[in-house]
Amino acid sequence: MTRAEDSTGVTPAKKSAQVKRVTGASLCGIIILSLYSLITVVPMGSRPHPLNLYKFRRACQGDFWLQYDPAHIRHVKSNRMIILSRYGLIFFDAEPGTYRADEVLAYGEKNGWKCHGKAAVTHSQLMLYASGACDRSEDNSVCIMRQYLGTESASSWQEKDCTIFAFETGNTHGLASYISIAADGSQMEIRHIDHSLPDPARQFVLPDGFEPLNVN
Repeated sequence: MTRAEDSTGVTPAKKSAQVKRVTGASLCGIIILSLYSLITVVPMGSRPHPLNLYKFRRACQGDFWLQYDPAHIRHVKSNRMIILSRYGLIFFDAEPGTYRADEVLAYGEKNGWKCHGKAAVTHSQLMLYASGACDRSEDNSVCIMRQYLGTESASSWQEKDCTIFAFETGNTHGLASYISIAADGSQMEIRHIDHSLPDPARQFVLPDGFEPLNVN
């Protein structure tokens, strides 16, 4: 054994290299765990996750709805694809009587959302359609739910019978976006739908099954 080696026969240079490798591996593990926590762990007192709020603002032009009643937002979800559609969901849950249709529609119109129609559906209808258990014939209720739930996210956080309102939002494809308000005014769900490829020639058309409203 030389003077530069310890009792295990490892030189100081080798020992230093081993320490660096262990330290580097530990730092990588800490960084990975921190990123995982940032994405998946909801901070105390925070609902919905701040990352979901950020993603919604990036994906949807209807982000002004995040300011409508932020204290009672329970869920936020969004998706933005490079070529195809963009959509976003916001779910509010509060005391009965909190969400009044006239106030919601006025707020939407102030921000460029013009309501063109409405339709009443039951919670059981929504759940049956989302589960695929109902007869998907071309009756009005199925047309309404097909438009409301869409193909991007065939589920709803709405837990009660509700009225669904169809809005023209000024998007570049003439697609309707929707708001459902629970019959007792305790819940509201925003479903923003847009398209990434502009098509100015497409005009807004009220979806099948909706009762037209008088629009000035």
